[in-house]
Amino acid sequence: MQIFVFFFGGFKKKQYLCTLINNPAYMEQSKFDRVIKIICLLIAVMAVIHIGWLIYQGEEWFKVIFAGMQYLSFELIIFPSLLRKRLNVEFPWVLLALIVIYCFSCFILGDALNFYGIFTWWDDWLHIESGVLLVMIGMWLLRLALVENDKPIHFNRWILAIYLVLFSLGFAAFWEIVEFTLDGLFDINMQQFMASTTGTITIATDVPRCGREALYDTMIDVSYTLIGAVPTAIYYFFRYKFVACS
Repeated sequence: MQIFVFFFGGFKKKQYLCTLINNPAYMEQSKFDRVIKIICLLIAVMAVIHIGWLIYQGEEWFKVIFAGMQYLSFELIIFPSLLRKRLNVEFPWVLLALIVIYCFSCFILGDALNFYGIFTWWDDWLHIESGVLLVMIGMWLLRLALVENDKPIHFNRWILAIYLVLFSLGFAAFWEIVEFTLDGLFDINMQQFMASTTGTITIATDVPRCGREALYDTMIDVSYTLIGAVPTAIYYFFRYKFVACS
């Protein structure tokens, strides 16, 4: 129920952003921190088994290291918990849970287990999810920036919706820069510029796209992020009359 309380509070009554302060979604942080640590421990065990299997199978060292980096990247999701404890920043456990699921889908399933190569739609679906998730993160960051010391703060909901969409698109553009950089440094296929594979790891026989087709994945990724962001921003547009705390 807390998931629906936090994200789907209803449209009958316009709400204020400050109502999230006393929301039950913020009250289970310590318990959820323990769950996160258990998950990270299980992922570490999974990483040892998977990497050991790759070595046993005689896979190339680059693939072994790449898989290990994906597990390590996933482990870094514990950072929000550390952020809360050290800086006294409240982090909704529902949002943290969605981030865990998303990172697991990207790093573990997508890269380490090659779901990007097995399912051609996996990357597109995750970009739609990222649009939804980034809007939620943008809303949380707005709360941290504006709601302070119970001071009344007013924020036009049109500006709120535009900000949430642009925040999502801005991060999507930043991530494309990251992918472009990593592709150049490590000769991988994060931007899906290879015509012969959708996997991240490339081989010598893979054929790159040419001309306008080489830009296809980047623009589609940003477009899918927009598809996920717009409905979520519209939801927040109707949920909050304006950002205020009294």
